[in-house]
Amino acid sequence: MGKAESAIKIAKRLLMKAFHDGSDPFIAILEWRNMLTEGLNNTPVQCLMSKRMKTLLPTSARLLLLQVVRDVVEDKKRKQTIYKGTINHAEQWANCNLEM
Repeated sequence: MGKAESAIKIAKRLLMKAFHDGSDPFIAILEWRNMLTEGLNNTPVQCLMSKRMKTLLPTSARLLLLQVVRDVVEDKKRKQTIYKGTINHAEQWANCNLEM
């Protein structure tokens, strides 16, 4: 599944949950955009706008300041190589026939 299809699926799920709960769908989308991305140390809004967005929860003024997010692609590639290295290492041990 591509990134566009995944984004549509997430948006539909958010809107359906907001509809069933009777809450504001825009607040649901805002909260989703402020959640950390899996595998990265920042949120979608931080990648796009280099700062956090205001929410209904109290937030420190220091966290709302501009903070440029750097090396996102490099961090993701580094984590992928580490993950692939651990998978290859595990496969080598699984394929090793130890007879006692």
